[in-house]
Amino acid sequence: MKEETRNRFDRQLERVIDRLPEKIRLLIGEIPLVVEDFPSRKILREQGLDDPLLLCGLFEGIPCMGDDFEESPWSSGVRSPVIYLYRMGMMDASRNPETGRINPKRLREEIRITILHEIGHYYGMDEEELEEYGYD
Repeated sequence: MKEETRNRFDRQLERVIDRLPEKIRLLIGEIPLVVEDFPSRKILREQGLDDPLLLCGLFEGIPCMGDDFEESPWSSGVRSPVIYLYRMGMMDASRNPETGRINPKRLREEIRITILHEIGHYYGMDEEELEEYGYD
């Protein structure tokens, strides 16, 4: 990816984060956001995907609550939670199919939804619950 394109995306990301509710921004301060162009081959295999453009974000770690939460001495600190954001997946999802151009407003919405979706996973929400809230 060209540096200019990466910088444009990152400016949109910062704009979205600045406009999130304060509680969400504080939470983002506790959970690292790692921004990459594409997911790794390993992550694609783990997710059962062939096309890296199909993945916009990923939560890794032990949820803080929910069905997958395991409170034990062995789970504590084993895998710190992290949210991955994938530039190319979100940019592709924001592309106008007729013109091939990325719609900046749609990109900001895609970034916002992806961040909230992955934070939902941090809180133990599954895909069905996230869909109910419109974060799919």
